[in-house]
Amino acid sequence: MDILRNTMEIYDIIHGNILLCPIAKKIIDTIEFQRLRNIKQLGCCYLVFPSAVHTRFEHSIGVYHLANKYIQKLNKDKKFFTEREIECITIAGLIHDIGHGPYSHLFDETVDQDKNHEYRSGKLLELMNQKYNLGFTEKDINFILKIIYPKKYTIDPLEKYKYQIISNKTGIDVDRFDYITRDIHMTGLNYGIEYERIMNNSKIIDGSIQYSDKVQTNIEEFFRIRFIMYKEVYNHRTVRCLEYMMKEFMNEIDSVINIKRIINEDQWDEFIKINDNIIDIINFISNNDKLSKLKEIIHNINTRNIYKSIGEIEVSISNGDKEHFKNIKESKLESLIIIDKIEINYYGEEECQYYSNNKYHKVKTEYPDNKDIYIISIYYKNSESKEFAKLFFQQILP
Repeated sequence: MDILRNTMEIYDIIHGNILLCPIAKKIIDTIEFQRLRNIKQLGCCYLVFPSAVHTRFEHSIGVYHLANKYIQKLNKDKKFFTEREIECITIAGLIHDIGHGPYSHLFDETVDQDKNHEYRSGKLLELMNQKYNLGFTEKDINFILKIIYPKKYTIDPLEKYKYQIISNKTGIDVDRFDYITRDIHMTGLNYGIEYERIMNNSKIIDGSIQYSDKVQTNIEEFFRIRFIMYKEVYNHRTVRCLEYMMKEFMNEIDSVINIKRIINEDQWDEFIKINDNIIDIINFISNNDKLSKLKEIIHNINTRNIYKSIGEIEVSISNGDKEHFKNIKESKLESLIIIDKIEINYYGEEECQYYSNNKYHKVKTEYPDNKDIYIISIYYKNSESKEFAKLFFQQILP
């Protein structure tokens, strides 16, 4: 049986024609998966980059597609993956983001970190497996969960490659290939990553995915562009201030619709009703003491009466300044200003391993000096706190 047999073909703006196997189509045609159409991939970024309105729906299908494509390249001799493993890995790519809440990663910052979107994706898969008779065994489910969130598990070194396709500690995986390519396109930027070339020059050696030395430049360029996207788009200063306002909205509306309780009590049938349209709920709420505050936040966002940046300080993590800024406390100041701290890593947690095109031995590679950065930004909430924010910013300058 060929895993690429399909019952459906769709067209994607990034990857062109995508073939869906029957189980993928069955999952896509569920209310749990369809809700991803109403969860934007980049959260609040669309309020700064107007065309960035793409969703977790198309990204998830893109990851499924690239996972299938990558496995076919790695498994040419059909000795590394069984058909069942291929199905589980590609389905893991399809459902890896199904547990995201409103405004994607922003939502995770407002709920219990032990029940992050990876956890919620796993719980929803278990529910869907029973609800729709998907046919996954308990062993299959556990395998898929390990693929989605390998950091949480101990992985057999000889089978490490199976868990590097969707989420790889090196930072090179099909999830990142899709979202960075898609985000670049939808924000209107002109960068490009050679993920096809990287996949074509990958091999499984000693239990892990390694890369030909001839794509080392392409991989370095991938890391450079990823770094730019995190610095200039995902953590754009206006995006950050809007995220703080939206988090305030999330915290306020929790008392109305009990989002945290829904998650803590694993009420997944209720959870799937929540998406980015949560901001429209306020138009249907009456007689609630939170209503005026909720309406004020959304009105301020819509009329661009938003928090403002007074300045930012960027330091290299390698020079030790990070510790100085990490110790700055904001608990007594949060009603006046926001102290935003961001760490942006250039490379992945593990170094990429390269092989020579002539002899299959590891090429010794060392990353250049640490390029990770730490950014601390100061925002003021209203004109009355602007001067205080300026004074505070001057005081923390290195």
